[in-house]
Amino acid sequence: MRFNEAVYFRSVEGWRTDLTPIQVEGFQYGNTGAIDEWLRQKRQIYLLGPYPSILTKYSALPVGPVLQISDLKSAQEQSTPPMSRKLELRFGDNILLLGYSLDPDPPTVKPGGTLRVTFYWQATERIFERFTVFSHIIDNQGGKVGQKDDEPGHGFKPTMTWQPGQVVADTFEIPISADAQPGEYRLITGMYSSVEGQRLPVSTSEKESVGDYAELTTVVLMR
Repeated sequence: MRFNEAVYFRSVEGWRTDLTPIQVEGFQYGNTGAIDEWLRQKRQIYLLGPYPSILTKYSALPVGPVLQISDLKSAQEQSTPPMSRKLELRFGDNILLLGYSLDPDPPTVKPGGTLRVTFYWQATERIFERFTVFSHIIDNQGGKVGQKDDEPGHGFKPTMTWQPGQVVADTFEIPISADAQPGEYRLITGMYSSVEGQRLPVSTSEKESVGDYAELTTVVLMR
């Protein structure tokens, strides 16, 4: 169930009229002051999905099909965000991709659906330029069936604001073309200058170049 469904069931079907649906996107990029205040007021807060960038900061318990935020994590817990797929790739000179999470995982989706990807970035030094992250789902010939290009946090977490050592969780929703054919595709990601458009080179922890993008996993499209 998503936001619009929750609003419909509450207002039309009379489902859980004691709850107030609120879109989660506004809380995903560090703007969590309202959640902190609701916890202080001992209000009950539920998530309709396992949003990694919120669960990085808060503990949550499963309550049936939803998650109930229980408390604020300690600083130590927050410093190690959950990620289901760990790796360590370097973008340019001072940006690391520590890993990522997928929803759904394994990534099997339908044409016209959406793949949610959360990246976990870390700056090793101060960054003095804004970079855009691109995430593409491509076939073996490089044709795109899904694409999302955006600055981190939809522009609210630009790379110029990242502090050395800070882990930045950034969630993308990649729409899949409705006319895409079933089959196996490749999920790739990279970064390019928001001003000049030039891509950053990508290398492994052993300093081996892998080109100007990282190939992450196989995405399966099913009818």
